[in-house]
Amino acid sequence: MKKIDFKKKAKEIQKNYLAVYAQEILTIIINRTRRGIDNNGKQFKPYKKTTIDIKGSSIVNLTDSGKMLDQGLTYKKIRNGLRLYLRGSREAGLSNNDVAFRNKKMGREFLGLTKQEIKEYTKKLSKIYKDILK
Repeated sequence: MKKIDFKKKAKEIQKNYLAVYAQEILTIIINRTRRGIDNNGKQFKPYKKTTIDIKGSSIVNLTDSGKMLDQGLTYKKIRNGLRLYLRGSREAGLSNNDVAFRNKKMGREFLGLTKQEIKEYTKKLSKIYKDILK
C-alpha cells in the first residue's frame, strides 16, 4: 500500500492553488462591493442624511476615498487557508481594518464571502484535495 504524505500534499495545495483562489476571491469582493452589495448578498445600509451632505452622494459602495478596496484589500496564507485583510491606513491612528470594522457595525459588512460563495470554494478545494490524494 502506498503511503501518502498528507503534510507535503497540503503544502503543495496551499502553494499552487490558494494564491489563485485568493485573487479570485479578492476580485469577487471588490466587484460586489462596488455594486453596493454586502457579503450576505444584500444592499448596503444607506448613508444618513448628514453623511450624504458631506460626501455629496447617496451611493454606498465603500469606494469614496479609493484607499480601501483598490489599494488595501489583500490576503495572507495561514495554516488552514487564507486570511483576508486591509493593509494601510487613512490617517494617524486609523487603519483600513478599523474602517472596515466600523462599516460592519454600520450594517455594511463587505470583507468576506456569501454563504453560496463559501460553498463553491469549499467544493473546489475539496475536489483538488481528492484529485491530488488519488
